[in-house]
Amino acid sequence: MSEFDARTLTERIVSKVSHRKDVDPVELQPPLDEVVDLDALDALFASRNGGTPRDADGLVAFTYEGYRIRVESGERIDIDEVDGGE
Repeated sequence: MSEFDARTLTERIVSKVSHRKDVDPVELQPPLDEVVDLDALDALFASRNGGTPRDADGLVAFTYEGYRIRVESGERIDIDEVDGGE
């Protein structure tokens, strides 16, 4: 799965992290769902019922696989290596 094939926010995060680590997404350990609630993260930035975008901006940050993941408004995903590596 490439970053551009991924549909949900969590799929895009997994795609970006696996690309940075140069591994297949299924090789990421632990799986992302053991670190963060995937449904909650996707729902937080999802469009409202009927497909209208949310009006408010939001930010979620967490550490995964040696990277600091920052998601802003569900659109921008920044991945930075945590000091000291993995």
